[in-house]
Amino acid sequence: MGIQIRGKTIIGPSYDIDARNFLNVTSITDPTITYAINYLVVNAKRIGVWSLFRALYPFVGGTATTHKWNLKDPRDSNSAYRLEFFGGLTHSATGVLPNGTNGYAKTFLSTGISVFPRSTGISMGYYSRTTGSHATGGNVMGSFNASAASSRMLIRYIGAPNTSVFGHNYNDGVNPNARYASDTNGSGFYIGNRKASDSELYINGTLVASNTDGNTTLNPPTEPAYLFAYNDKDVQALNFTNKECALAHISDALTTTLPAEWTTIVQNFQTILGRQV
Repeated sequence: MGIQIRGKTIIGPSYDIDARNFLNVTSITDPTITYAINYLVVNAKRIGVWSLFRALYPFVGGTATTHKWNLKDPRDSNSAYRLEFFGGLTHSATGVLPNGTNGYAKTFLSTGISVFPRSTGISMGYYSRTTGSHATGGNVMGSFNASAASSRMLIRYIGAPNTSVFGHNYNDGVNPNARYASDTNGSGFYIGNRKASDSELYINGTLVASNTDGNTTLNPPTEPAYLFAYNDKDVQALNFTNKECALAHISDALTTTLPAEWTTIVQNFQTILGRQV
């Protein structure tokens, strides 16, 4: 329940303070959405993943205005990693649907080691609602810098012939440590982790590919990550996806049981909203 202050509904004190901050900034009062956001925050804190997030985009409210906010830091500022949208994107109650040709979003969050040191690593997560084959080379999120030994930090889909998906982190162009997995569905929650010399790819909470390459010297790109495409050297967005997104995160690496636990919470969150896959 909320209370009215000068004509505006303010979420009541029974809600977590971080959930309240987000809901008040977005002016969202729908009871199902407010309950879902509070559930997401409370349970993220319960399992210990909340403190790892740098950016968490729940894509609720159905408009570009409500979708731009970072739940972890809901300030209208580049330094708070709120999103800036470009190109063909459809905003609705089920999330953000990119057109696969020019739609993308800037996060303003660098993937470089000055932000994500190797001791903490980095995690990227993308909840896709779109089933079916992937656009060849389509990237759901990430950044790239060819001048830095072809460094990449991406979650990417590959189309024909095998319709596979992989998390691609810290690639030196010679000894790529991408993690590949067969994925003919195309929908679900994808998490890519990179910590020290370990790369992991999770689909729906299950570890589907991992590798310890022993290389602890590769540097990820310092360019900010994009959603629905990748940031090519801060010059352009490339490799657009057509996968509708109902939640995305960028955080320190999720280790041990956290990917599975966080996936369960995210799936419950989507179920509350009636948009689960």
